[in-house]
Amino acid sequence: MLKLWYLLLVGLWVLSAPVQAGQSPLILPLDAGQIAVTPQVALLEDATHQLDLAAVMAAADAFRIVEGGSVPNLGRTRSAWWLHFTVTNPSGEPWYLLLDTLLGDEFTLYLFPDGADIQQLTAASGAQYAEPLHDFPRRAWQVHLPPAQTFQVYMRVTNGASILRLPVAFLSANAMLERSNEQYWLLSSLYVAMLLLATYQMLMFVSLRESSYLFLSIHIVAMFATLHRTNPLFPALAFLSDTGSYFFTAPVFVAIAAFLLFSRQILDLPQHYPRLSRLYLWAAGMTLALIVIAGGMPDGTVIPSWLGLGLYLLEIPVSLLLASRGNKIALYFGGLHIIALMTQSLNWWHLALNAQSWEPSQDLYMGLISVQLIFPVTWLQAMRVRVQREQIQKTEAEHKAKDEFLAVMSHELRTPLHAIVGLTGLLRMDSQADKQSEYLERLHTAAQHQLHLVGNILDMAKAASHTVQLDKQPFRLAIAIHAVTGLVIPLARQKGLELLVQVNGVIEDVTVVGDRLRLTQVLMNLLGNAIKYTRYGYITFGVTVQQSANGSFQIGFAVTDTGIGIPADKLAYLFEPFSQMAGQASLQQGGVGLGLAISKRLVAAMGGELSVKSQLGEGSTFAFGLALEAAALLAVDDTAVTQHTLPPGLRVLLVDDAELNRFVGAEMLHNMGVNDVVLTPDGESAILQLQQQDFDVVLLDISMPGMDGFEVTRWVRHHGHNPQMPIIALSAHALSQVQQEGEAAGMDAFLPKPFEYAGLVEVIQQVLSAGRSA
Repeated sequence: MLKLWYLLLVGLWVLSAPVQAGQSPLILPLDAGQIAVTPQVALLEDATHQLDLAAVMAAADAFRIVEGGSVPNLGRTRSAWWLHFTVTNPSGEPWYLLLDTLLGDEFTLYLFPDGADIQQLTAASGAQYAEPLHDFPRRAWQVHLPPAQTFQVYMRVTNGASILRLPVAFLSANAMLERSNEQYWLLSSLYVAMLLLATYQMLMFVSLRESSYLFLSIHIVAMFATLHRTNPLFPALAFLSDTGSYFFTAPVFVAIAAFLLFSRQILDLPQHYPRLSRLYLWAAGMTLALIVIAGGMPDGTVIPSWLGLGLYLLEIPVSLLLASRGNKIALYFGGLHIIALMTQSLNWWHLALNAQSWEPSQDLYMGLISVQLIFPVTWLQAMRVRVQREQIQKTEAEHKAKDEFLAVMSHELRTPLHAIVGLTGLLRMDSQADKQSEYLERLHTAAQHQLHLVGNILDMAKAASHTVQLDKQPFRLAIAIHAVTGLVIPLARQKGLELLVQVNGVIEDVTVVGDRLRLTQVLMNLLGNAIKYTRYGYITFGVTVQQSANGSFQIGFAVTDTGIGIPADKLAYLFEPFSQMAGQASLQQGGVGLGLAISKRLVAAMGGELSVKSQLGEGSTFAFGLALEAAALLAVDDTAVTQHTLPPGLRVLLVDDAELNRFVGAEMLHNMGVNDVVLTPDGESAILQLQQQDFDVVLLDISMPGMDGFEVTRWVRHHGHNPQMPIIALSAHALSQVQQEGEAAGMDAFLPKPFEYAGLVEVIQQVLSAGRSA
C-alpha cells in the first residue's frame, strides 16, 4: 500500500514530463565508435530506497526524460535513482556499456529482452548478456546482444551523499581499448608521480629530520587517496571509493590538515609568529576532528570542499602578511596559492555551490594541479633550507669572529698583566722595608683580582657561545690543592678569618688526568666568595678522595663558610650570570657576579654538578664531585717547587717579542738560580741561537712577528741539534685550540700568561723530569 501511494505522488510530480513509452530504442550501428545513451535515458528518484524492479516498471509513467541530451547530474543526493532506456544491436557484434562516473555505494544492472517474465527477473538474469569488467576503473560491462532484438536496460544507483553524475555510453571494442589505454596511462603516470614525490619527501625527512618534509609527504599520500576515490586504478584500494563509508571524506581532511602543518613549518611560524602558529595548530586539529563529524552529517561530503576553499583563504593573507615583513619564502608561497586559487576557482565553485555541473574530469584536473603545485613547493623547501644554511654559516662566522676577538682581547689583556704580576712577585721576594712590602702585597692582590675578573669575563663569553674546552693533562692533586690554599690563606688572614683544610683520604701520591687550570679556577671562585661574604668565623675547605675498583678517583670538594648566608628565594637565581646578593653586603664586596655562573658551567663540563646549601645568617656550603682517571705518578721535585729553585747549571733560552716580558722572565729565572739565560726577541734569532748551542729548556712565546713559536718548535723537532729539547710555550692566548696546535707542533708544556713564580718553577720541573725519565 505504501509503495502505491509513493508511486502516485511520483506520478503527480512528473505529470508534465514526456513519458518513456514514446522513446525509440537506441541503435548500435557498426560505423560508430561510441554512442551516448543520454537522449534515450529516463530517470526515476526513489527517496525511500524501497522500490524494486517490478514496482519501477509498473511506474513507467513516473520516469522523466533527460532533456536536451545533457548528461544527468543529480548533485549531492542520498536518494536511489533508477535509469531506463532500450537498446538494439542489429549486427550482434560485442559492445561495451560504460557508466563513466564514481559509484562507490550501490549499483544494480538489469538487462533483459522485451517480453521477458518480469516476475522471474533478478540482477543475475542479465549475466548471459552483460559481463562486468572487474579491472577497469569505471563501471563497465562487455555486452553481447542478439541481433535484431530490443533489450530493456534498468540501472539502480546510489552514491552516498556524494555528487551523482550519470554519463552512460556504448563503446565499440576499439573505442573501449583506446579509452582503457588513456585511463591507465594518464592515471598511472599521475599516481606514480605522486607516490615518487611522497617517497622523496619522506626520504628528505629521514635525512634532515625536518618536519615540513614529513607533513608534505602525508599531504601527497592523502591527495593520492582522494584522487583514487574518483579515479580508481589499484584494485587493492577499492575500499577508498566506497561513498557509503562513514570515512569516505577522511583523505581530504587529512590532506588539508597535513598541508596546514606543512605551511606552519615552511613559514617558520613557531619561531617567529607564535600566535599564528597556534592558529594553524588549532585549524589542523579541528580539521582532523571533522573526520568524525562529517561522516554522520547528511551533507557531510560538502564540508571538505568548503574547508579546502577556506585553506586558500587562510594561506593567502597570512603569506602576504609575512611577506610584507621581509619573508621571501612567504611571498612565493602566497603567490603560488593565488595562482592555484585562480586556476581552480571554477572547480571550487562547482564543488561547493553548483554540484549539478560537476564533471569527473574536473576531479582529475584538480589532482593534476595539486601535483604541479608540489614541484614549486618542493623548490621552496630547498630554498628555505638554503636560507637556513646561510644563516647558520653567518652565525658560525659571527661566533668565529667573536672567538677571534676574545683571543685578541685575552692576549692584549694578559700581556701587561703578566708584567704586573711578575714584577710584584719579584719585589715581594726582595723587599726589605715593611711599608714597601705592604704596598707590594696590596698591589699584587689588586693585580690578581684584575686577572681573576678578566679571566671570568672571557670564560663567560666562551660559555655563552659553547666554546669552553677542557685541557686534560696529568697533575698532582696535592700540588694543585696546596697551590690554591697558598693563594687563599693570605686573603683570609687579611680579614681576620681562619681557613681550615680538611682532607679525607690520601692525596699526596695521587696523580689524576683533568684540567687543573679549570679546577683551580672553580676552587678559587668558591673560596674567594666564602671569604668575601664572611665577616667573622672561619672557612672550611674539605677534600674527600676515594679510589674506585677500576682505579679512577672519586674526588669531592666542599667549601663551607660562616658568612651571611643566602635567602631561600635567591637560591634559584644564584648560578645565573651577573647575579649577586642584593643589599649593602654585596655592594661592599664588589665583583661582577660571574664567578658562580662560570663555576657551574665548568663543573658541568668536567662531569660534575655544583650544589649549594645555605641558611640565612648562618653560612653556606658549596660542593661538587668529580670522577677523574688515574695517571702515572709524576716525578716532580716537590722540594724544589716549594723552595722556588731549580737544579743548578741549567741553560735556558727565553724567546719573547715583548721586552718587558723578557726582562720579567729573566729576573724570575735568576731568582730560581738559573744564571745562564739567553734572551731573543723573535723566532729567527732563536733559531740562530739554537744552531750555535744547546739549551736545557726553551721558554718560547707563541705570538711573535715573523716566525711564530709553532714554526720554531717544528724547526727544532725536525732540524735541531737536539730534537728532544724541552720546549715550554708561553702565551697570552689561553684558548684550548692554541694549546692543541702547540701539542701538534711538538711543544712539551703550555704556560698561559700571566703566570706566577711558582707556576714557572713547577712546569720547568715537570718537563725536566719527563725528559730524565724518557
